[in-house]
Amino acid sequence: AGAAFFGVKYVPPTQESKRRCPLLILHGGTDSIVPPAEGKKAAEELKSKGWTVTYQEEKSQAHAWVPDIAKKCWDWLKVQVIK
Repeated sequence: AGAAFFGVKYVPPTQESKRRCPLLILHGGTDSIVPPAEGKKAAEELKSKGWTVTYQEEKSQAHAWVPDIAKKCWDWLKVQVIK
């Protein structure tokens, strides 16, 4: 599991602003360290608390950060900024 943050200025979050911040969870379908079911469970738990979550399972990806995954994160982030 990993997390990436892209930003230039820290703005202290409020409870409501945190929920408005969209989240992307990319999980490797062959991850043997953190089972995909845990990523799905995290996404559902966050959604139940009002967060906007996109969950994508990469079927042939293990537990690793690779250029293809980085590109998917960047592409998703660009769409979020344009909204």
